[in-house]
Amino acid sequence: MSPMKQTLPQLASTLAAMLALSACSGTTTPNDANFRKALEPVVSDIFCRTIPIQRMSLNDDLTQPFPIIVPVAPVEGADPDDARSRTLIEEAARDGLLRRTELNAPAKRADFTLPLTRQALISYTPTDRGKAYFRPVEAKTSSGMRAFPGVCAARGEIVDVVRWTDPADALGRTVSQVTFTYRGVEPLPALPENVRSKITQLEERTVTLVRTNDGWEAP
Repeated sequence: MSPMKQTLPQLASTLAAMLALSACSGTTTPNDANFRKALEPVVSDIFCRTIPIQRMSLNDDLTQPFPIIVPVAPVEGADPDDARSRTLIEEAARDGLLRRTELNAPAKRADFTLPLTRQALISYTPTDRGKAYFRPVEAKTSSGMRAFPGVCAARGEIVDVVRWTDPADALGRTVSQVTFTYRGVEPLPALPENVRSKITQLEERTVTLVRTNDGWEAP
């Protein structure tokens, strides 16, 4: 038997193994790695919320969530959450998570059609250490999704992809119900101990993932 004839079966076997490995590792295959990749963006911000606060604008551009600019004197008739949010960002500034700057400049209430008037303001910008906790969070508005100033009590971490259902058709889309466990890590320093303890506990959740040409994603 010639050397070529001896290597052909080996080559065929190697190619078959490579093709099988490629099929198993495709981005649309229902497996732990692919589901984990799809869940990570969801879980990383699972402890994040928008900050309900009446912001001031130095112009009409509200596409940038930070810095958070507020008047020195609270807005009359503001929602009770506004006062709590002001306390939150003041404490964060004292803890070195936000850089607090006082300024006097023309401004108006954000999202209101009003003329600019010069007034005393306070600007809060995340420091390098604070960027892990104070970052943009998207929320739905009447005109679509928009980024708002957000605060994260912790960074969400996937612990385990527990189980999933076989992919099935649902209204023309291929979906799978994926159950996973997660917890919060690196909690916000100023959190009370009972809140920190709850955040770092293991939690279980089930979400529906949709298969696309590029892999799996949360709707």
